[in-house]
Amino acid sequence: MKIIGDNTTPLFPMFQCDYWKQRKSFHFLILVGFLFVSVSGFGQSSLSGNVTDAKTGEPILFGDIVLYKNGNLITGEQTDFDGNYLISPIDTGVYEVIFKYVGYSDLKIENVLVKADKETVINGSIKAGIRLVSCSLMHYSPPVIRQDDFEKGQTFTSKDIERMPNKN
Repeated sequence: MKIIGDNTTPLFPMFQCDYWKQRKSFHFLILVGFLFVSVSGFGQSSLSGNVTDAKTGEPILFGDIVLYKNGNLITGEQTDFDGNYLISPIDTGVYEVIFKYVGYSDLKIENVLVKADKETVINGSIKAGIRLVSCSLMHYSPPVIRQDDFEKGQTFTSKDIERMPNKN
């Protein structure tokens, strides 16, 4: 019969001093890993600001703010009723910020530096109107119109319809 507390047969061998001495480096690595994971959550930053009309100074409601890093889309946000936006959390680094709104020209701000644990404020004023780079007219052909004669399969163009006598 074994007696609990007898030095020859420990109840829990993991609590022996030799066990902990052998596993000391392993437990230290686990502790450092937990500390790294818990601290890395605090390294987040934010980007905020206000978007207005360049001519009137009125806030842009529900405008789009798009965030790129190294040419890759990171995230986006919309402005509120006052033209304010907040993008959080984002990682530290250098970003490209683009302000967009329907009927307005896009505004691109490059090399925006977002620092660790800081709020970076970028305001934008965008101009109304869209700049057209080019316009081209493709080939146009008159539409085919069938006028109440589906059995014969006749088709009429707009010129044929204009030549028809008016029915009053």
